[in-house]
Amino acid sequence: MSHHKDFIFHLYPQDFEAYSPANIAIQNMIKVYVLCKYSLINNPYINIKDLIHNLLTAEEIKNIKSIKTDFTYNEIMSLKKNNIDFYIVDQERLSKLFLGINLKNVYSNLCYIHLDGKNLLYFYNEIHFISFKGTMQSNSNSHIKLDKILENINYANDKSDKIKKIADQKIQYQVYEIEHLKKQLEEFKKQNESLKKENEALKNNLAKANNINLDVKKYQEKIKENEYLKDQNIQLKYQIKELNFILQSVNEEPKVSLNDIIVVNFISGDSSIHCGIKCFLSDTFASIEEKLYKRYENHRDTNNMFTANGKLVLRFKTLKENGIKDGDIVQLIVQE
Repeated sequence: MSHHKDFIFHLYPQDFEAYSPANIAIQNMIKVYVLCKYSLINNPYINIKDLIHNLLTAEEIKNIKSIKTDFTYNEIMSLKKNNIDFYIVDQERLSKLFLGINLKNVYSNLCYIHLDGKNLLYFYNEIHFISFKGTMQSNSNSHIKLDKILENINYANDKSDKIKKIADQKIQYQVYEIEHLKKQLEEFKKQNESLKKENEALKNNLAKANNINLDVKKYQEKIKENEYLKDQNIQLKYQIKELNFILQSVNEEPKVSLNDIIVVNFISGDSSIHCGIKCFLSDTFASIEEKLYKRYENHRDTNNMFTANGKLVLRFKTLKENGIKDGDIVQLIVQE
């Protein structure tokens, strides 16, 4: 059977077993490779059956950089023990499965032999044999069983159904995601509206607080202004009282004799004032102060106090009541 090329065997666990041939005159060996679920070590997400049945895209095959084909005798028997099926392909079929792409580390110590009417796998590095049942599937073999063709068709249909099911699941999941996102969007809109209302309320409260603050400032200014007016009022009342005393003293007729006439000498600390003023003992000191200011107008605008004989002079008492006698000195003191 050495003339066969481009072939494949599909072996199930029950199809093969260890074998010791009586005749070890080995001829017509064909180098073969084992492909199973452990072959695509760097691409575990790819199903080996999809590769065998040509259901992978060229891009998926291109992404396969290396495969494991160097299975030992013990590894193959372990596949049987673990109920795992596998495929045996020759070099030409292997090349076609991978679209002629050169793969790294492609090695095998297996040969296919048809000996004593049996299909054998020969591990030439280990000198072990495995006998197996099965029909060779080859592009040049016209005796391919119909059940193998149907198997490929059924597998493709199953694969299509699985893809459709997965697609339906993805669509359902996406529909769920869309509905979920819609709900989240509605919640976001509600929260956004609530935040807008809260923001407007805070703005209004802030404006009210600012207005209250302005009102408080105005009220404080009015209080200050009111206090100032009170002070002014007190000063005006005091000035009116002083003027009333002065007018009263000016309008009243003298009720004293000439002997009651005295002279009071006024002086200031800066020596700008030095004069004597004639007056009566019954005159109030305020009336005498007015006479002084008529001579020295610039001292009306200063805050003045007067002392005589070491005592403070009281404006609204008479000279006699203040103890001021003829020729006494009254000192004018400017308060800062």
